[in-house]
Amino acid sequence: MQYEPLTTQSLRRFFPRLLPHEGEVFQAAAHDGPLLEWSRAEDGAELLGYNGTPLVRLDCRDRRWFFSLIGSDATPIRSGSRAEARLLAECYARRTAQA
Repeated sequence: MQYEPLTTQSLRRFFPRLLPHEGEVFQAAAHDGPLLEWSRAEDGAELLGYNGTPLVRLDCRDRRWFFSLIGSDATPIRSGSRAEARLLAECYARRTAQA
């Protein structure tokens, strides 16, 4: 197996659009998405809201996570993990808030 030699050239040559010029600092992207906030319900469930209005509820029952829409009669969606349920909730909330 052969390895490519390390470069001694500036990385700006290879990534001119991604790296800033000397003396510049990376700036955070402008926040143009909806304001989403996680909170806890009295029964321990996690709620994701948009500007104070709860949209999504995450429940854990028997070590299984469920994603459900607040105010909907739809059956809760089972998720593999808490992280997966949170991603589903954030995706739904972002799409709903921008619509």
